[in-house]
Amino acid sequence: MIDIHAHIMPGIDDGAASMAETLVMLRTAAENGVHTIVATPHCNAENFYENYYDKYYMALFDKLVAEAEAENIPVKILPGMEVFADENILELVKQGRVITLGGSRYILIEFGMEKDLALINFITDELLAMGYVPIIAHPERYPYVQRAPHMAGKWLKSGCLLQANKGSILGAFGRHAQNTALYMLEHNMISFIASDAHGALHRTTDLSGVFDFICSNYSLEMAYMLLEDNPAKLIENRELSELKLMLG
Repeated sequence: MIDIHAHIMPGIDDGAASMAETLVMLRTAAENGVHTIVATPHCNAENFYENYYDKYYMALFDKLVAEAEAENIPVKILPGMEVFADENILELVKQGRVITLGGSRYILIEFGMEKDLALINFITDELLAMGYVPIIAHPERYPYVQRAPHMAGKWLKSGCLLQANKGSILGAFGRHAQNTALYMLEHNMISFIASDAHGALHRTTDLSGVFDFICSNYSLEMAYMLLEDNPAKLIENRELSELKLMLG
């Protein structure tokens, strides 16, 4: 499997607190079938975690890769970010201060928990016009999507893609997030499932449980598509197959 969203960079956000915890998270990923993982620290969260792309980011990323190699952990690590999509995101992209997933044209973005639909649509439309493909992180957790999950279909039709959290699907974020995630799965709205891992003990990098859940409740083909095939196309900067939405 390939995990496109994991907070494994040590000490720079609310994910791994130390390099030691990072290495545990990477071992957990490897032991449970993950061979590639994208490091996606929070970025552009004002007065919280800014983490823009700079020499410090790359030095820490290079150290992380070197430590994993020294420990013989068989996981390929790629650079990325989970970018908070605020009014300034377009300028930050132009300045090269935020980066895509693994150097692809796919950019992982998240929004606030309160809806500003005009701003969301403006940002996604502008990113698409610039040649990027916005991947909206965990839309099932946004209250406004939970109230009207079909609204995410408009993002898909515009060219965006959706990434669901394993924890949402398995019920770790409550009934509303789980029901919304399952609705999206049943209507072919999800392109990726990722761990959104934040630690070694809670919200871990273990994707085996959600893989088994998708196999049991949907199909083996869907599990591979969401956890291996589509993520592989992303990191290779290839096109995903056209989504066949079933929104009625």
